[in-house]
Parts: sequence; C-alpha cells; structure tokens
Amino acid sequence: MEINKLLLVFMLSLIFVSCKKEIKITKNYNIFNEDNVIKGFLQNKITINETKRVDTVIRFSKKGINLDTVIKKYIISKSGLKNLTNNSNYIFIKTKDSCYNYEDVSKKLYDVCYLGKHELTLNKKRINNLYKFKVTHLADDGVSKYLFFDENFILIKNEYKSGYAPYFNIEVTE
Repeated sequence: MEINKLLLVFMLSLIFVSCKKEIKITKNYNIFNEDNVIKGFLQNKITINETKRVDTVIRFSKKGINLDTVIKKYIISKSGLKNLTNNSNYIFIKTKDSCYNYEDVSKKLYDVCYLGKHELTLNKKRINNLYKFKVTHLADDGVSKYLFFDENFILIKNEYKSGYAPYFNIEVTE
C-alpha cells in the first residue's frame, strides 16, 4: 500500500513538472504622425511557451478598423530574439555599439546596432533599463528607426529617425 502511495505521488509530481507553462501578454500601441497626432493603433498578442514566442500583431485604423494582421515567430534567449521562420537574429545583444545584418522573411535586409541600455518617459512614466537598437533598412528608402525593448524583448517604442518614408512613431500605451 505504501509503495502505491509513493508511486502515485511520483507520477503526479512528474505530470506537474512536465506541464508546459504558457504565458500570454497583450500590449497596445498608439501610432503617431509627424504632428504627434494618433493615426492608428497596434495590438501585439504575445504567447510565450518555454523558449518559443509568437507575436500576433494587429494594425487598426484610427476608426478601429482592422487593417492587417502579421504573425511573427521567435526563439527567445537571454541575448535576444531569433526569427524562427528564417533562423536569423532579429534582436541580438552582443556588446554596446555592436552591429549585425538581419534579413526578414520578405528578404529585406537591415543593419541593426545595439546602442546599450537607455531610459524613456512615456505617458508621464519613467521607464529604465530599456534595450535600444538602431535599425536601418538597407534599400532605396533607407529608413532608420530606434527600437526600445524591455527586459523580455517586448517593444516599448519604435521611433522614426530618418529616411524616405512617412514619419511614424509607435509607443506602448500602458
């Protein structure tokens, strides 16, 4: 009888330990134009399961109409996010001022530089220890932007810097 109890406890412990914990996070963003007027919205539904992450990014018009949805899949590590679709480093922390090239799934090439840790003030709230990257599209438009991520590599701000495209700025709302 005692062996059966021990076996039962062992089996329940094994089941409990082997269960995967899935984390779901939703982040909402405002998209601003050059006059700092809201021109649309984004919602990022993030699902994390161990080292895999799926971002479902939904873009809405100013009137709340769903314009498009993009699904991005990543592998998470302590040093960043790797695009699961093409096995390429999307966000990667090596050393301050280190740069690398990133090719997205549509074969567009980017130069990505890690600029170190920074702080921002958004919605009257100070946010410290954000990872700051400069991303430049290596094509005709040459758009450069700054990306700020929290410690879990979740986008906090996407700030237009320069290039031949309409100005935009994306900021988390919470």
